[in-house]
Amino acid sequence: MPNKLRLLTEKLATPIGELVVIYDEQGRLRATDWINYAERMHRLLARHYGEDDFTLTPAQNPSRLASAIAAYFDGDVQAIDSLPVATKGTPFQKNVWQALRSIPAGQTISYGELAF
Repeated sequence: MPNKLRLLTEKLATPIGELVVIYDEQGRLRATDWINYAERMHRLLARHYGEDDFTLTPAQNPSRLASAIAAYFDGDVQAIDSLPVATKGTPFQKNVWQALRSIPAGQTISYGELAF
């Protein structure tokens, strides 16, 4: 029987609410959501990784991910640019997410511009 994916959770107070940061043991961001939506997050994780194929464990120490997200909310909008991520999704979703990461902080573009 394969090992379950161990995901670490960390709560982070932000100016707009408490955020849950979920990451793997390699320090790659897997998901974030607001604390009020824990059930929704669990459903999403179950859909991507299998209902019984992951565990959520509270982190013992603050992560680099949470520190970068906190810096973002403190005004350093580039603090999250290079965070490592490992998200599940379709090839199309992954391509869109990668394209979104190429948009410079503070800049907006249309869906049409993003598609090219």
